[in-house]
Amino acid sequence: MLLAAVAAASALLRGHGDEGPPSDAAMLAHFETHRAGFEELADMPAEDRGLRRFGADWSESPTPEAAGITADRLARYRRLSTQLGIVSVVNLGDRITLVRYAAGLGIGGSGKSHVRGPAVSWAEQTAGDLDAAARAVERRRRGMILERRIDPHWWLQLDPG
Repeated sequence: MLLAAVAAASALLRGHGDEGPPSDAAMLAHFETHRAGFEELADMPAEDRGLRRFGADWSESPTPEAAGITADRLARYRRLSTQLGIVSVVNLGDRITLVRYAAGLGIGGSGKSHVRGPAVSWAEQTAGDLDAAARAVERRRRGMILERRIDPHWWLQLDPG
């Protein structure tokens, strides 16, 4: 029984899928293939300011009504997120984060996302591969967020944990 509990906890902490975070190349190809869906999902929160964070089976608001949306609207968000392989959405107003991979819990976790919005001062920008950049600066600074511009309004973001 203890072994089963440890295995379940291990699966939860590994993240969405066992394969680890997708490569930048895979995320870029997926973005280009599904660009219209990414744009639609990133546009929706502008109409729904009360919906700040949600995933496949949770949301920051206890009910859709508390977020100022209908249950059908939340279901639409979730269907589109599932189609795009997005595990959660974070609405910060001018920046929408579409989390593609997440592992671990809270501030000790890591993630890789598509982000639409302006550049921010708290993220370190890089022109190349995010995973390589994270390895290069790993010893210098823990807790950093790396971003790579892929379009005038879109970024790939890596939180290496």
